[in-house]
Amino acid sequence: MQFGYALGLLSCGLMYRFDIDTSTGYIVGILFLVGFAAGCTLQTTLVTMQNTAPEDLRAIITGARNTFRSFGGSIGLAAAGPIRNSVITTALLSIPSLTDEQRKQVISLGPSSILGDLDSETSILVLRAMRRGIQTVYLSFLPLMAVSLIAVMFVKQRRLSDEDYLASAELATVPVVLSSPPAE
Repeated sequence: MQFGYALGLLSCGLMYRFDIDTSTGYIVGILFLVGFAAGCTLQTTLVTMQNTAPEDLRAIITGARNTFRSFGGSIGLAAAGPIRNSVITTALLSIPSLTDEQRKQVISLGPSSILGDLDSETSILVLRAMRRGIQTVYLSFLPLMAVSLIAVMFVKQRRLSDEDYLASAELATVPVVLSSPPAE
């Protein structure tokens, strides 16, 4: 679990380095790390929570964990949008060749909506404004990832004992009676 959060922090820091000319291979590699980090954290936290909870509360623990995970994603998305838009709007205001309508289009539809209508120098400035907004989002989430990593260092992991495993295996075993087919 700690490895997953450490890898998540690392990959978030590496995503901060994305630029307008970053190679596709680099982006794919970093996104692979993000997925691997998620895989190392999502299931292990659930198993850890279930192992430390009383048996009659495991369903509640699972539901609460999924609810809070979705709630956290919603809050993160709600926070990322205004941060990104604010930084991009400020950066676009410093580009004198853009009209107010073009600025609004970039914010609402993305830069591809107007790049075909711009000269190459202005296009690069618009892309840099977008990059600055996205990098600010990644930079703002880096401390949250660091706090998560520090917090998970204090989680006591408990392995299932052999008795727990054997007891659950006995409950799951259903005897099967084999009989010969009736004689005709």
